[in-house]
Amino acid sequence: MSPRKILLLALGSILIAVFSGWVTERHRLMSEDTVDGQLTAQPLGQPAPDFSLKTVDGREVKLSDYRGRRVIVAFWASWCGPCLFEMPTLTDFYRSQGGNVEVLAVSMDDTIDDARAYARQNRLPFPVLFDAGQRVAEAYGVEGIPALFVLDTAGVVRAHHQGLIPSLQSTLAAELEPSPSGTAARNGK
Repeated sequence: MSPRKILLLALGSILIAVFSGWVTERHRLMSEDTVDGQLTAQPLGQPAPDFSLKTVDGREVKLSDYRGRRVIVAFWASWCGPCLFEMPTLTDFYRSQGGNVEVLAVSMDDTIDDARAYARQNRLPFPVLFDAGQRVAEAYGVEGIPALFVLDTAGVVRAHHQGLIPSLQSTLAAELEPSPSGTAARNGK
């Protein structure tokens, strides 16, 4: 066998091992903490913790200022592969909603410069907030990213996802629909 074929086989084996490890770890995290993609540790139907953070451009944003609007609080980082995979879909979903939903992208990057660079390069159309010290992520019980919290107009958590969501756009659209009673939390079933 030629040295080139040996090198390609070795690289292929390494990629398969890395991908398999990622899938296994993701499956472990999802099976420990979730039921049907919903985190069981985060109580649905409870008010989301209020917070005030600065955007990567220096504006102050307070969650409670969005009361009366449906909001998705998305925890992410520019070094997180699954987050980068999910962000374009979240951006498309936001744009497709025509102002009927707000997205607050809470960066857990090490520096604000990393979050700012990603937001500018990818022209993110929603506020990108920097969570210095990850105090907001801690208040929300975020243990892994990406993590999404879907809030109704009263600021109540209606859904919470950790990890990549299959069919993100249709999942979020369904979760953002008003429930028949107006107060029932969706449980992802």
